[in-house]
Amino acid sequence: MASTDEIHRQAVCRQGFIGSLYDVRTDKLEGTNLFKKKLPEPFIDVRDNPRTDIELLFHNSQKETFDQMNIEANLKLSLMAGLIDISGSAKYLKQTKTDSRTIRVTYVYKVKTKQEQLHVSMGGLSDYFSADALENPNATHAVTGIMWGANVGATFEQVVENHEKVQTVEGSLSVVLKSLPISGEANLDLQTNNNSKFENLQISFSGDILINECPQSIEDVMRVFRAVPDRLKSLNEGKGQQLVFFLYPLKRIAQIFKHELQITRMIKEVSHLLVMRIENIFEDISKGKRKFNDFLKEIEPWEDYISRVWLNEINNKRAELIASELKTQRELSNLLQKIRGEEAEESEMERLLDNFNRENPCSSMSIEHYLKAKRNVTSKIRTLSDFKREENIFKEIISIEDLLTKYYEQDVYLLHISEKWQTEDKANSLKNLRYFKSLLNREKKSSDEKSNDTTSNSAHIVIDYDLHGPDLEDDEAMNYEYPWKVSA
Repeated sequence: MASTDEIHRQAVCRQGFIGSLYDVRTDKLEGTNLFKKKLPEPFIDVRDNPRTDIELLFHNSQKETFDQMNIEANLKLSLMAGLIDISGSAKYLKQTKTDSRTIRVTYVYKVKTKQEQLHVSMGGLSDYFSADALENPNATHAVTGIMWGANVGATFEQVVENHEKVQTVEGSLSVVLKSLPISGEANLDLQTNNNSKFENLQISFSGDILINECPQSIEDVMRVFRAVPDRLKSLNEGKGQQLVFFLYPLKRIAQIFKHELQITRMIKEVSHLLVMRIENIFEDISKGKRKFNDFLKEIEPWEDYISRVWLNEINNKRAELIASELKTQRELSNLLQKIRGEEAEESEMERLLDNFNRENPCSSMSIEHYLKAKRNVTSKIRTLSDFKREENIFKEIISIEDLLTKYYEQDVYLLHISEKWQTEDKANSLKNLRYFKSLLNREKKSSDEKSNDTTSNSAHIVIDYDLHGPDLEDDEAMNYEYPWKVSA
């Protein structure tokens, strides 16, 4: 077999065997076999190829993850474009961070056991060929070799207060994980200061072996990894699972055995430059998604205190982005298959990519423009965050009259705010806000100096017309130059 003709594709949880037909245009196993009956053992060389390795994935991007796991360039495109479903034991490959406050580190234990290789040129092999398989229009290659073993991943995840803490905890976790040995009986006890950092980590497990229960600590994870070699002994006669398929063109196989093909298969590799551009598009989508999710995370604690109209608009935008991402992936997927089958030119893909930043709602540029237009929401949250919920700000207000009735024994100070007033007279709005805060701070200081049992004689309440406007239309016409005081 000429090595220049052979290519390889990582299995990524797919089940294939010697002779399985494969289509490199879609990166899918076709489901049938090159051989019409089982091959005798002499046709397949099986040799030991033991090796273990570890990999730490930080899930900053799919491209970074795929590169670390040595995913081939064309298979990367197929995975990104959704031609292959990443699920089950390989789900850690698609667990990209969705916001800037998430820590996500996967410790991957990689084991290789054996390699199978078909003797393609061995005499008598042609007796086992299926002529129909060689003429299958939905296949381009056959599996002629398999690397066996297992990839097992433990994913550690935690959400922290800010991006700076993400870097700190990820760095500490990386140091600890790299220092822990897989083999031997080394002490797995972690230092107390590290335990406190990692006590909130959520652990999930995925890989090519079954475990009885999910580990709950780093120590438990390492014990599971140490048991992997023994668990592999019961899988496929100790070989484990398929890791890599070695593929040989059906056209070359037909030539070797002097079979005249009745069909012509058009196969074209996507250029390296185009591969890089498509990777960058998916990277940009992930970047934009993280920015938008950071925006949603900021809003989430305040959803009950923000205008329903604003929330509906944001939810509609979220739905639009999900639909747009799926549409983009589908367009790239269809065009990718056509280019590989020489049904389309790369120039069509280039035009689609050229228009991405300008026309696609999923681009990070488009999302940045949207977030700038929604600064009123984050500005509102910053204003409201200075006040106590259900004491200074309320989810529902039926009317100001009803509110005053509730506090009829107290002096009531009302701060009236709205985006409209903020826009029309920013200086006066800020003056009112500062004055109201000074009243509130003065009251707090006075209360602190008194006994804790003493009930405050004042109530300070924010009336947000963006949130409560529909219920307070009559009151909105009033002109509130300063926080409004109603005496008991």
